[in-house]
Amino acid sequence: MQQGHPTDLSALNNLAWLYQRQGEFTKARELAERALAISPSDARVTNTLGWILLNQGEAARAVAYLTAAELSAPGSPNIQYHLAFALQRAGRAADARAMLETLLGSGSSLAEKAEAEKLLRELKRG
Repeated sequence: MQQGHPTDLSALNNLAWLYQRQGEFTKARELAERALAISPSDARVTNTLGWILLNQGEAARAVAYLTAAELSAPGSPNIQYHLAFALQRAGRAADARAMLETLLGSGSSLAEKAEAEKLLRELKRG
């Protein structure tokens, strides 16, 4: 692949996402980091890398990437859910709860709505 082409970025990011869904986090991370090198401020890429890092137990680093993704694409329900999940894992339950309450109260379409509702219930129980 030639670096710098938008289709390369999308292909790398999508492949990284598929690998992480299959639990192949090392390969997923490698591809996401390659995509990040092409476009360090792309919200799709920082979201993917943040989610992969979270699944590898690196919650604090995940929060940093997911925060960057949210700042680049404010209002993205998917990114907001990922960030809330990472905040919870990083020990920032109050921030996670506030984000989930806003997200779920907005009526936005969210593929992971059931998971977000479950996490919010857990956070409310303490």
